Amino acid sequence: MHATAIGPPRRLIPVWLTDVLVTVVVLGAVCTQLSDRFGDSTPAGVVLEALPAVLLWARHRHPLPVLVACAACFVGVLFAGPVTPLSVFALAVAMFTYADHHGRRDTVVACLAVLAVVVPATVLAALGTVQSPVTVQIAVTIGFAAALGDSTRSRRDYIASITARAVNAEATREIEAVRRVTEERLRIARDLHDVVAHQIAVISLNAGVASANLRDGPPAATEALATIRSAARRVLGDIGDLLAVLRADDDQPPVARPGLHQLPELVASLAASGLEVTVRRTGEVPPTLSPATDVVAYRVLQEALTNVLKHGAESRAHVLIAAERDTLRLLVTNPVDGDDRRRSGAPGGYGLHGIRERASSVRGRVSAEERNGIFRLDVHLPVPAAVGEGRRCRVS
Repeated sequence: MHATAIGPPRRLIPVWLTDVLVTVVVLGAVCTQLSDRFGDSTPAGVVLEALPAVLLWARHRHPLPVLVACAACFVGVLFAGPVTPLSVFALAVAMFTYADHHGRRDTVVACLAVLAVVVPATVLAALGTVQSPVTVQIAVTIGFAAALGDSTRSRRDYIASITARAVNAEATREIEAVRRVTEERLRIARDLHDVVAHQIAVISLNAGVASANLRDGPPAATEALATIRSAARRVLGDIGDLLAVLRADDDQPPVARPGLHQLPELVASLAASGLEVTVRRTGEVPPTLSPATDVVAYRVLQEALTNVLKHGAESRAHVLIAAERDTLRLLVTNPVDGDDRRRSGAPGGYGLHGIRERASSVRGRVSAEERNGIFRLDVHLPVPAAVGEGRRCRVS
């Protein structure tokens, strides 16, 4: 699972277009001053009114110097020319940009410093003139610009924090899943050790005690006890290997797993239990047989032959291992009678169900049927083709 890249929200208006609009409004303030509607304009007033149109293009890189320069230009306009409603626009934009780029404390300090200069200058410029003082409007405009800039910055930081948390959660989701799987594996290992391994160890110990006390007893009983001890030790070994797999970390070397190479040992152990197994092979196992398929093939034969030992009408079975280019076929046949649980579907047995689950885990298929007193278990496991096999190059 890969983390999804989540970026900041897109701007509705490009930065360059915003700069153009700001420049147009500032130049509109110049035109308003030249209209003589608010009084006679002077060359110095016009220059100071138009200068922020150039300065504001650098407000994103240098917000503080631009803010100071716009405040100075506005104070100069107060004394050099008539003040229009748009005269404070450049200073408000500079104040907004500074608040958008700095924290709340710096914004408050800068806003108070600008008001401490602009408000007295506005009052002094209105003395002795017929203009009505616009101190309150100017102060409110500057304060509103600072608050709006701080709000925009806070919203952007909030979205950035949410985005970072979402990216971090996406990136750690796989780690969390691996952690839960590891915990579940350890829980299974503990339960398996506490329940199964302990009981089998008890069985092995008691079989050893019984065997020691029956040295002069019937040979069949002695042989049965030896078989029980051998099977118990083998199961304990398998459980130990399974526990090692469950407890192993990903960076540890893999534990040896069962496979078809252990089939002779399986047949020998079943023969000691009284089951005669005939194995016939056709073809060679492809080298591309995956370890998972090898394990499934062994476990399928193990389960099938165990079912024959428990439910078969006679103590004999035949195993056919047919290896083809892209398929490994396992055919197990044995005589059955009318009380065979696998055929009658009596409750309590999960052998065939487990075989089907194992085969489906490697995309294999299983068929089981009884015909003329013979039970047939036919399993087909896919074998991946070798790299480059089946490809033909045509040279002209």
